[in-house]
Amino acid sequence: MEPGHLCLVHYGEVPSTWHARILLSHVHGNDWYILTPDFDRYIEQLDGLNPNYTDFVYLGSNPAVPPRVPPHEVYGFSPMDPAFLANQISLAKLEANAERLARGLPIDAGPGVPAAPVAAVVGAVPAPPPAPLPGVLGGGAPVAPVPAAPAAAPAGGAP
Repeated sequence: MEPGHLCLVHYGEVPSTWHARILLSHVHGNDWYILTPDFDRYIEQLDGLNPNYTDFVYLGSNPAVPPRVPPHEVYGFSPMDPAFLANQISLAKLEANAERLARGLPIDAGPGVPAAPVAAVVGAVPAPPPAPLPGVLGGGAPVAPVPAAPAAAPAGGAP
């Protein structure tokens, strides 16, 4: 597992919903700071032993939904600016170090640059963006973030 990688978690709700997560910073064991599609950032135990999960799927840097997960049940990410994701990873690294200190663990003094798979996940390298998947909360939301489209220039120029 690396920062920028993806996973899907299922809490057993009805209707069935798989929640996409982006791994931001490792804390300890299988505890990670994660980002949700609603841009919440917190620690979550990312494994099948998490008592809150009824199922867990690690996707790594591959945004494709596995065949056993119905795509219409995935609550994924809307388009995301790569700079926003990089900032979230940086903030989570600081928070993870604070958490490690609170747990009596050494801090991670490694490089602040995310692993290469992050670029592939956000489409910063030449690769087609993932096909949008229907989101559970309306609209089509892909599992993986894709770069936001540049804003169009106003008609007639600037005022």
